[in-house]
Formats: sequence, C-alpha cells, structure tokens
Amino acid sequence: LSFSADNSLAIFKIKPGFDTLRALKFKKVKKNKWPLDSLCIIEFKTNKTIKIAGLKKYILSEKGNTICYLSQQNKSKKKKSWIASLSKLKSDKKTNILKVFTSYPNLFLELNDVVDFKLSIDGNRLGILQKIVVNKETNYKVIIYDLRSINPVREFDVAQRFKLSGWSDSGDKFAFFQIQDTSIENHELHVYDLTSNKSTIIGATLLENMFGDSLPSVHQGPLFSKDEDYMVFGVTKTLVKEPEDSLMDDEKVSVDVWHYLDAKIQPQQLKELKSLKKKSDWFIYSFKNSKFQKLNNDTLQMRFSDKFESMYQLSYSNELYAVASQWSYPWPKDIYRVDLKTAEKKLLMKNVHYGGELSPDGSIYTFFNPEKGQRMAFRIPTMDTICLTCQTDSVKWSRDNNGLPALAGPLESYGFSRSMRYYFQSERDIWYYDFVTDTLICLSGFEGHSRNIKLSLRKKHTDSAYIYIKDTYVQGFNKSNKGMHVFAWLKHGNHLDLVEYLNSPHQLVELKWSEDGNKTLLRKSSVKEYPDLYLSDSEFKTFERMSQINPQQAELNLSLIHISE
Repeated sequence: LSFSADNSLAIFKIKPGFDTLRALKFKKVKKNKWPLDSLCIIEFKTNKTIKIAGLKKYILSEKGNTICYLSQQNKSKKKKSWIASLSKLKSDKKTNILKVFTSYPNLFLELNDVVDFKLSIDGNRLGILQKIVVNKETNYKVIIYDLRSINPVREFDVAQRFKLSGWSDSGDKFAFFQIQDTSIENHELHVYDLTSNKSTIIGATLLENMFGDSLPSVHQGPLFSKDEDYMVFGVTKTLVKEPEDSLMDDEKVSVDVWHYLDAKIQPQQLKELKSLKKKSDWFIYSFKNSKFQKLNNDTLQMRFSDKFESMYQLSYSNELYAVASQWSYPWPKDIYRVDLKTAEKKLLMKNVHYGGELSPDGSIYTFFNPEKGQRMAFRIPTMDTICLTCQTDSVKWSRDNNGLPALAGPLESYGFSRSMRYYFQSERDIWYYDFVTDTLICLSGFEGHSRNIKLSLRKKHTDSAYIYIKDTYVQGFNKSNKGMHVFAWLKHGNHLDLVEYLNSPHQLVELKWSEDGNKTLLRKSSVKEYPDLYLSDSEFKTFERMSQINPQQAELNLSLIHISE
C-alpha cells in the first residue's frame, strides 16, 4: 500500500485468490504458468479505480509522483499469409512492457522487452535492463534515462547477463553487476556517476591484485553512504570451473562429513548451507581516493541496513561461544564498533546476550541485561556502563518467556533520534532515555498501563533510520477485549499528549499514511470480517471500503463469540 507524493493516487497490489492457487497446486501446474498479480491504482480526483493485469513489478517514487510498472502481455506478430485480407494477429508469445508515468495518467515512456528496472528516490532517473535478440542470440543491455527528457542519457555495452542493484539517494550514482561469460558467474561491479559521466568498475582482476582470489558479490550490497563519498559492498571468492572428468553428474557422490568438535551441529550446518554459499565479506570503497578497505573477517560479522547513515557500524563475533550455543540460548556475542573511514575495530563488550543499537554519533551502545531484566547503555568515550531503567519500580521491561528455560529477552526497541533520545517499550507503555539530560521519560504518560493496552510506536514513513516523533503514531492492542487502538501525538506545553482517534474490535493488519498525513489506507479484520482495504482520513472519522476480497464471507462464517467470566 502506498500514496503518491501529491496524495492524488493510492497504489496497491492484488494477488491471485487462495482457492485459485490451491487448485493449480492440486493440478501440479508449473509456477511459470500461474496467474500473475494485478496492480490497482485509485485516482481520488475522478474516483476511478484502474486495474492492470499481469503485473511483474511496480515502483512509486518516494519523492515526486513517478509511477513505473512492468507487466506481462501477449506479444502480437503478424501471421504470414499469401492472402493479405486474411492476415490476422497471432498471439503466441509474451513480452514484458514497462510503462512510465511522471504525471499520471499521462504516459511518458513505454518500453518493450524490459527484464528489470530501478527508479531513483526522487523519481527523475530510471535504470532498465532490456533484452536484445539478434539472429536468435539473446543478450542484454543496461540503459539509463533522465525522466526530465525522453531520450536515454547512457547506454552500456551489450553483455550476456546483468543484474541491477540500485541508485544512490541523490540519484547521481547507479550501480549494477555485469557478467561476460555465463558459464561461470564471476561478476563485475559497475558504478556510473551521472555528474561526471564516468564509470567505476570493480572486478576480479582489480581485487585479486590486493586481496587474492576475490570478486564482488551480487548477494551483498552495494550501499552508498549519506554523503555518497563511500560505498560498501560484498566480496566473495572467485568461482573456478570444475575440471572435466569421465563421470556424469548422476554418477557423482555427495558426502556430508561432521566431527563432534565442530562448532555447529550437523543439522545446523545443513540448514545454513545455502546462506553459507552466499556469504561475503564487507568492503568499503572511497570514491575520492579510489581505495578499498576490508571491514570484517571470517569470525567478525556485520550487517548494514538500506538506510545506513552513520560512519560507525556494529559488528559481532560468537566464535568463543559457538560450541556452547549448541545447547544454550540466547547466544552470546562479543560486540565491536567499526569506523568505516579507517576500518578500525574497537571491542565494546564481551558475552552480550541481547544486543541493541549504536547512537548516531557512535558514542553510545545500548543493550539488554537479561539477568537484571533492565536496559543498559555503554558509554564508549568513558568506557563505563549505566542502567537506563533501574530507577523505575514495578515496570516490566522483558517479554513473556512462556515458561521456556531461557533468559527472557527485551520488548521492542525503536532506535535513536538525532537529538540522542533512545526510544523503547515497556510491557504497556512507550519510553525514551535522553542521553543529553540523563533522564528517563514515559512518553505515553502511563496511558497503556492505566487502560491495559499494549502501546507500540510506529513510523508513518520509513525513509530514515532515525526516529522523528512528529512522523510517528501509536498502535494499541487492548489486552482486555483484544481490540485495536490508534493514537496520535498532540503537543501540549512542553510535552506530548496521546489523542485516541480509533478504537475498534478489529485487528489492524496494515496502515499506510499519505505524505501530508491527511489520508490513510488500512486493512482491518475480525473473526467475522475479512481484512479488506479501507480509505480513511487522518482522524479515522469516515471509512470507504475499497475492496471486497471474499464476497462469500457472510455465507461461510460459522464463528460464534461468547465472553465468559
């Protein structure tokens, strides 16, 4: 579910019905012959609803109002005949057609044989992967368009295989992978800079000179820093063709070998085999000085989110505790802070069971102490630990363990704001710790505790890694009647009050807000109602039903509700 930036459109995807897919599975129909999804576009000005069948992919730009969708349609060709009057269209093949709207419903661009595409955040630039067939030989090419003019700004050489990666936040850099020889998938990473009209190519030859048999990995990254001076990406081992022998594939034997001193038991090794084949090391590349640095190693693991902004990132190692992790839980880790600019690794804490987050400036690391049942923080400059929640009495900070023989973990944490406030959840309420004033505040004013409602903080838009309270709302789950609540924030003096806008005996399945916050799309369900789509205002005063997914619901509903004392 999503709104356009000017709030004139709502867009969502419709999947084939459960009964339809079940019937196809029962008949053992191949997946490539299953019906595709459909795209639904709602125009608020005209109150029109448009459905596009055969949907393969769609993107609505985060900023701006550009809509792109790729759909599969029958490819029509003229049937050859010596009687011209009997010539007709014969549809025996299918093709992918990309349609681009910079101002819907006016079609700006239409392209055939498109395999994939990537749209920049502002909706001004488009990268496509297009299939080219010449003399029955299939190849591909990457083309970049600036949607402020209809002509392409850059076409790359034809190759046997490509994989698109994505745009930087500004839309000035575009990354993709290229393979020249499909018999072995050794990729080159290409980053094209539209401002300088230059490409940075990172391939096996360049990496082998510095790091041995290495090449960029298609399974990890690349991701650009906020200032776009740096790029992190994955590097894996170069693939080598297996030597030819006299045995056929079905004559070769595969053997699983396990030793009792292995750090992981055999079922876990087999379970992780597929992900292990995709495992890569993180590298960082500087566009300013064209230098590489390796950020982790075989025992140090890292993760990056798509919205990473800080040049400090967390990494962890469970090497010392791997054997004990076979029978104990939670699995402890040693936590490190990595400076991306220098690749310096600093050990923060050892034997951490429930880790947390790093502050925007990289000076605070939060975690949860399961023995004390309290949230803690480690101040990196002074190397000391403080308790964030020990000053409160009779507030539960850990989740219900349901009788399991393990240390209970924390309830949900929401992250930092740029002003160094750390937001998290108690059993019923929402809290934050202000590291500037060293104070703990109940943001929801104990509203959840007094009404027996579990309150959760939710972002209206997910375009930032940090918390902006003005761009959040509060979702509530009533522990007494299992109903849902939606609250908004209202500024009152020097604090915020919770204002309840919705109280309903339903489960909230999904909720999306328009860019200006005046419209909402939501799906709600109950034991008697299917989770259909509704359009509402910001205060949920009116509801307009936009779908009727299961019209037989009233006939098939056999549920009874009875409240017992």
